[in-house]
Amino acid sequence: MNLLNMLLISLFLSGCSCRADPLWNSCNGNTNISSSSRISANIDRLLAEVVSKTALTGYIATSLGKDPDKVYGLAECRGDVSSKDCLSCIRDAAKQIRQRCPNQADARIWYDYCFLRYNKDYFVREVNTS
Repeated sequence: MNLLNMLLISLFLSGCSCRADPLWNSCNGNTNISSSSRISANIDRLLAEVVSKTALTGYIATSLGKDPDKVYGLAECRGDVSSKDCLSCIRDAAKQIRQRCPNQADARIWYDYCFLRYNKDYFVREVNTS
């Protein structure tokens, strides 16, 4: 077996596809926060909490701040994903969501191994058919 084939096989078997591009992301342009540094700071703090706590159980629903600058967040990993891969995926998701949706207070990103969402409005336990 040549070196190229061995490299391709090892990449295929290496597991986590977390660093790949997300499967989907959505930025709600109607939730522009460029004028509110408190909301942006709360989103950054929320994402830091999500990254630090999601891998422990594979799921977190949390909020940070006080009205009118409060933000809500939810993150989850697939049940068959190791805590190490969950952490890696959520870390990448948190970084990418801020790059892709820098001025929105409603954003979602979906990878093969994990999902992350934050919003200025409460959405946990709310039905969303869109």
